[in-house]
Amino acid sequence: MKYYDKSLYRTEQNVKVILTILLTFTIGFLIGYWCGKYESTINTTIQNETKQQTTKTEQKEKNEIQNNTENNQTTNQIENQINNETTANETNNTQTNTINNET
Repeated sequence: MKYYDKSLYRTEQNVKVILTILLTFTIGFLIGYWCGKYESTINTTIQNETKQQTTKTEQKEKNEIQNNTENNQTTNQIENQINNETTANETNNTQTNTINNET
């Protein structure tokens, strides 16, 4: 009977160890699976926010480029007007000098 009791006790202990290992593995797996889902949700949210910020930054850059282009065009128009007026004034001065020299 003693041998039978020892054998049963060892078998019980082995079953307890195996069940403890399986239960620990299962709990760890479930926690890891849940964290993986949670992490992917966070990563998706971060990626969306990054895309929105990138889009906003690109739009600002486009607006700045457009404003700079408009300013450059306006500056070029003003410079052309000044050059045209200067050329017209020089032409008038030349004509005036010619008339004065003839008289």
